Amino acid sequence: MRRDVWGMSRANKNQTAINPGGEDVKLTSLDIEVAVAKHFNYRANLIVPNVSWGWGLRHEADLLVLRPSGTCDEVEIKITASDIRADAKKRHPHWEDRRISRVWFAVPFELADCPLIPEAAGILAVARTVRSRDADGRWVARPWREGDAVWRDEVTVVRQARLRPKAERKPVTDKQRMKLATLGAMRIWALKETAANHCREVPR
Repeated sequence: MRRDVWGMSRANKNQTAINPGGEDVKLTSLDIEVAVAKHFNYRANLIVPNVSWGWGLRHEADLLVLRPSGTCDEVEIKITASDIRADAKKRHPHWEDRRISRVWFAVPFELADCPLIPEAAGILAVARTVRSRDADGRWVARPWREGDAVWRDEVTVVRQARLRPKAERKPVTDKQRMKLATLGAMRIWALKETAANHCREVPR
């Protein structure tokens, strides 16, 4: 998959999404979150989960992707149709903050055509796949099957997100960038504390 100037994955025009097929793969919100962070390339962009009042938002953003240019994408992670339906009832819409340039919905493959997803939002479909060689020796992706030890969660751009008009966008300032990075660092230490507590609870 090609990457654009900001290091973000870009789907080829001929790319086809992979349907998980007969296996009942239940991706969790964490599975999707990690796959999407890799898709947007966390080495090139500042990507922080669960951002709300700490960055001045009046709603919680599941993921914020801040590019070097200062523009910011929001990603909503939904694993069921009822999650998407509930999102529509939020008091404050995702497009309310002018710093948000695009909004994406990241969902399991089977929800990619859900009519409840807002028309202005891009759609990222996530499917668990396995890479193997075909008869000609080429690497191809196939749906994950029970018993596969090695797999990856593939992200396919099903629909591009609508870009907020430039005149309506509000670039992120250096101070706001630093604040978002601080929130991201705080998440790391909270996770380390949780991991440490878990290790103490697990019998050796």
